[in-house]
Amino acid sequence: MCDWQEMAVRLADVFPRRRLHPRALDWIESASKDGAWHIACSGGADSVCLILLLYAHFPERRAGMRVLHFNHRLRGSESDRDAAWVKEMAGALALAA
Repeated sequence: MCDWQEMAVRLADVFPRRRLHPRALDWIESASKDGAWHIACSGGADSVCLILLLYAHFPERRAGMRVLHFNHRLRGSESDRDAAWVKEMAGALALAA
């Protein structure tokens, strides 16, 4: 079983906040502090990385983070496993899914 919180911390060490694109940081910092963040996650490396970096770098926003996964059902039971895996990861981070 993966310790997703530890993984987020380790990833943030590799990609500190200062390495994020300035336009992305400007947008994040100008966004409403009260609004929810709806983060799409396919279960692939890029979207998982995004969730982990947002989780690590913006702890004050965790309560409003929502992980969204759309199961296209294109690969049968594999698609179902992707959906379950994303939900499990979000749950381990205590994020709504």
